Amino acid sequence: MLLVKKNKKESSYIFNFVIELHIDDTFVLESLCQTLGIGSVYSRGKRNSVFFSVAKLSEIAVIIAIFSKYNLNSTKYLDFLDFSLSYFIYTKRALSASTIEWTSKLDSILLNMNKGRTCFDLSKPVYGVVHTIQITDNWLLGFVEGDGSFHYRSSNKILVFDICQKATGGELLLLESIRTFLENLAPAGLEDSVKIYTGRGE
Repeated sequence: MLLVKKNKKESSYIFNFVIELHIDDTFVLESLCQTLGIGSVYSRGKRNSVFFSVAKLSEIAVIIAIFSKYNLNSTKYLDFLDFSLSYFIYTKRALSASTIEWTSKLDSILLNMNKGRTCFDLSKPVYGVVHTIQITDNWLLGFVEGDGSFHYRSSNKILVFDICQKATGGELLLLESIRTFLENLAPAGLEDSVKIYTGRGE
């Protein structure tokens, strides 16, 4: 999760990158924290969750560098563009003509970020950038870790692997790209076994 919050009392902004996993996967986030050499890992209250959090401005720059090199494929990519642009405006604010100028730019971006987002179209240029979805083995493995599931459907006695996403145009485009990737891997004659459903598919 990419978050930017306004601290009204100090006229400042807080940037935060967070990954949340079940507490059983604490070792995954601890390994990530150690490998990157940034952020911290913590649990919160009675929730069965553990968090990897990056909040220092200097460390946020590392996160931006990583996702600038290895693009996100879902509509989170759009939030990343807003996040990185906000970071640039905030860290370069001394170059702005006035405080009102840079804060108004930031506030405008934040209104349409995350829960405020209304446009999820990945096919259109954003800030002059045209996004290309690129599905690779390693990317899909990481995506399945967070959004995939394996189960047995007793109604027709079959094994099922599925990925569930919100019904937005951007996520549909992503699922279509994943389907094409899997169809190219499927043995001859089994390509049609990879399907996309809207709503509750049976």
